[in-house]
Amino acid sequence: MSQHEGTLIDKIAFLNTEQQERVLKLVEDIEAKEPSDTLRILVRFEPYLIEIVAKHPDRSDFWSGRGGGEEPVDALCSYLKEHHHLLVAKSSGERAFYLIGSLTPLTPERTYMMVGRNLDTGLPARIEISSIEVREQISTAMQIKIKSVAGNIKLIPKNMQLPEDILSGATIRIRGRYGHLPGLAGAVQETTGLNVVD
Repeated sequence: MSQHEGTLIDKIAFLNTEQQERVLKLVEDIEAKEPSDTLRILVRFEPYLIEIVAKHPDRSDFWSGRGGGEEPVDALCSYLKEHHHLLVAKSSGERAFYLIGSLTPLTPERTYMMVGRNLDTGLPARIEISSIEVREQISTAMQIKIKSVAGNIKLIPKNMQLPEDILSGATIRIRGRYGHLPGLAGAVQETTGLNVVD
C-alpha cells in the first residue's frame, strides 16, 4: 500500500474493508482521468447505495458521502403486484430495469415479458410490459436518489473547506450498475446544475 493510500485509509477508517476498497477505487478513477484544475466528483449509483467522492487536484485529501432513497426495482415489482396481480422475483424486476428502463423516452419504445405468479389464481403467469410503464414506475425513485446526490454535493465546499463557488466549474462522472440508465446523466446534470462528463 502506498503512503497516499495509507493516508486515505486513515480518513475512511470508520468504513469496513470492502467499503474502504470501493472508495479507494473511486478516488483512483478520478485521479486517472486527464489533469484538471477543477473539483471532480464521481457518483456511483448501485442498488441500495449511492457513493459520492469528490477530489480537488490541489488537495491530497478527498470527501466522500452517501445518498439513498427507494429502490427503483422495488417500485417496479410493487407496481406489477398491485396493478397486474403478478408476483415476480426481484431478479426479474432487475432484468426489466436494465433491459428497458430509462428516464427519458426511448426510440423506439421497447417491451419485456415478465414471468411470475398470478396472485388471484396462484398459477404461473406472464405479462408484457412496456418501457413506458417501467419509466413511469422507476422515475420517482430515481429522482429521489438524484436529489439526494445533489444535496450531498452542496455540502462539499463546506466539508472540504473550499470556496462556495468551487462547484461552478466542477464536473461529475457517473458509474455503477445504474450508471448507464438512459437519461440518468441528463437528469443529474439538470438537478445539480453541474456538467456530467464521461
